[in-house]
Amino acid sequence: MSNGLETKNKPKNRMTAIAIIAIIVIAATIVVAWQLSIKQPTAIQSTAKQNSATVLPPMNLTVIGANGTELFLNQTSIAKFTSYSGYGGLVNKTGQVESFGYYTGVPILTLLNLVG
Repeated sequence: MSNGLETKNKPKNRMTAIAIIAIIVIAATIVVAWQLSIKQPTAIQSTAKQNSATVLPPMNLTVIGANGTELFLNQTSIAKFTSYSGYGGLVNKTGQVESFGYYTGVPILTLLNLVG
């Protein structure tokens, strides 16, 4: 036997999980788009060291925290964050790594910490 409180928490937790997954997917998409717009690996290394010289393609990103706090970012505000570079890729449904490459971007935890 369950009470109404347990039933109400499940949809809220599911929506929070969906929102967090959506944020991660959006951030990963931004990083991939950024990488595709940069053609020379030497440029990636130099922009990672000098954030003031980072030029990003036009973009908008909304980060929504679990408590509903919203943060709106554009390419100018994202470029101000400290960026990190490294090799990585996406693991597909069969466990194989796709889109392996050298990526530069802002850690997702940096963005999530801004909204709590």
